[in-house]
Amino acid sequence: MRVCIAIPTFRREPYLRALLAKLAGLTPPSVACTIAVVIVDNDPRAGARAIVAAAQPTFPLALDYRLVAEPGLSTVRNVVLDYARHNADVLVMLDDDELPEPQWLNELLRIAEETGADAVVGPVPAILPERAPRWIRDARDRELPRFEDGALVADGWCGNCLIRVPSILAAGLTFDPSLNFAGGEDQLFFRKLLAHGGTIAYAKYATAWEIFPPARQSLGFLLKRSFRRGNSLAVCDLRLQKNSRGLALRALKGIAIVALGLLGLVPLTLVRGVTAAVGTSSEIARGAGMLAGLIGVSYQAYRRGV
Repeated sequence: MRVCIAIPTFRREPYLRALLAKLAGLTPPSVACTIAVVIVDNDPRAGARAIVAAAQPTFPLALDYRLVAEPGLSTVRNVVLDYARHNADVLVMLDDDELPEPQWLNELLRIAEETGADAVVGPVPAILPERAPRWIRDARDRELPRFEDGALVADGWCGNCLIRVPSILAAGLTFDPSLNFAGGEDQLFFRKLLAHGGTIAYAKYATAWEIFPPARQSLGFLLKRSFRRGNSLAVCDLRLQKNSRGLALRALKGIAIVALGLLGLVPLTLVRGVTAAVGTSSEIARGAGMLAGLIGVSYQAYRRGV
């Protein structure tokens, strides 16, 4: 079995060095396979090229580099898919700001073998300083739910996933270019996989830690991220729903989230303090993102300059 670990990256050189060090220390898989790592650089300046070149002579796995000058999340992920079609039976993806534990790959492969699922996803807890306020920890925990080991789930994400390449070829799946700068391209991708009859399993012990720098440890960032999550969910519904009933239910849910949040914001804050205030505000932002998405507003959270 050929396993390809793909890491899309954009101008996060210190993080990429740390990630490569973690990959170099992975526990050897218990299943017979060959492992190759490919860094897919979405920086026109090719900022990651020198890092990969410096690591290659001593790196314990095959290490490749690809430059994708055209910007966009879907653009770079589709290049990864094309690379995997020609070089792998199993595609594994990590984001460039994540640090996998030694057993990470082993656990993804184990769950794939035990469940026969077309895709496997694992947890992505945040690395936070010990003194980080509770409201930041609670907000991050709400973003990615946890399930029992091997459970089949109804959603997926590319930051810590395994995909069987034949399953993707059979379904003809790619990442939607219209979501290049909006995010949610991975959520739509996995929901399309489910719509084609595919299955997604959860690997509880395949942990990849997300670096959570100070810039993300703010209420503003959390509210924007919650808005984007709700917006992406609604955009997925617009792409996949075949009737107006499902969209109406999503709209009602968004209205209910916003209304209940506004009604409960002050009482919950008075009773439970800052943590409740942040949680409720995040829910209001998520509901607002849903409603914006349903009327055709796509939040371009990842738009960038040259």
